Amino acid sequence: MERPSPAPPGWKTITAGTFFSFSAPDDTTAFSDVGMTFDSFAGMFHNSQFVLNFDYGLHSNDLSGQQNKSGYISEQTEIDGRKALIVTGPGGEMDGCRDYMSGVYLVVERNWWTGRETRFNMIGCARTVQGLEMLHQVFHSLHFLARLVISRASGLPAPGRLEIEMNLVSIHRKVVAVSGGRNGFQVGHPVDSGLS
Repeated sequence: MERPSPAPPGWKTITAGTFFSFSAPDDTTAFSDVGMTFDSFAGMFHNSQFVLNFDYGLHSNDLSGQQNKSGYISEQTEIDGRKALIVTGPGGEMDGCRDYMSGVYLVVERNWWTGRETRFNMIGCARTVQGLEMLHQVFHSLHFLARLVISRASGLPAPGRLEIEMNLVSIHRKVVAVSGGRNGFQVGHPVDSGLS
């Protein structure tokens, strides 16, 4: 597995929740609340060179809208051991980008049982070509730390909600539902896979 690229001098590591980290210039700070939306973990960071926003969840932008447009360059690469797409071009096509934009898209995890993908995108707006180069360094420094579990009941990736995990145990499946809160309970029961 490819390890994240080493950070340039004067850069720091930023950890977004417990889900992923990346390297960025020391003056990078959160621009908006980083947190949970209905079906994803999203937020924005900025510094003197660029603005970054990210969306980590079920419906993250796959950048297909920019990938084949005139003036945009697409690059297939690998980031943190995952296939990734980086698209770079003029900023006028993206909300809030005036000069240049670059975005990365990758599938963090694919559920073997449901086929559902947990996706990630990070889009940056830069004022200069140097800012674009820095964005690419940020993208290649991405490192995913923990699974983002989206509740089937609420869509929220928050702990304490109903979470359903399916694990293959021998040739039987086991479904364990966990609910938190003041009157939390835990129930586990085997479900016959029909394979025995």
